[in-house]
Amino acid sequence: MAWWDVTNVEDYENKCFRPAEKYEDSDDGYVVKLTTQRVIYACEAVQMSGIEPDNVDEFYIRYLVHSRAIQRNSKKYLTLQDIEAHVGIETGGGTKSQQHFDKTISEIMRDKAKWRVNYERESAEGGE
Repeated sequence: MAWWDVTNVEDYENKCFRPAEKYEDSDDGYVVKLTTQRVIYACEAVQMSGIEPDNVDEFYIRYLVHSRAIQRNSKKYLTLQDIEAHVGIETGGGTKSQQHFDKTISEIMRDKAKWRVNYERESAEGGE
């Protein structure tokens, strides 16, 4: 995802950016904070183009569901407070319906289950 915009996030200068360290590449002396980077990438994962006041809950629900589907402990990454703090963020990813997202999650989980079946079968047959 190449395009994103945080200028509609309240106090975006402080919430989304920090001064760059000597070793970090920056044209203006600032870099995007890690939490903001995670929110940007989460937009793609949850198939939503941004966060608005009326979609915070849906965004976070999708984030938690996706994290569970890929077996990531989401508590280490983004919280509801992080999502609420980034209301106004926009990306070029586009927004898919809840049904489309649910289908994608189902496919991810099915693929992981198939992998597990194959892994257990190979292990039982003396594989790895």
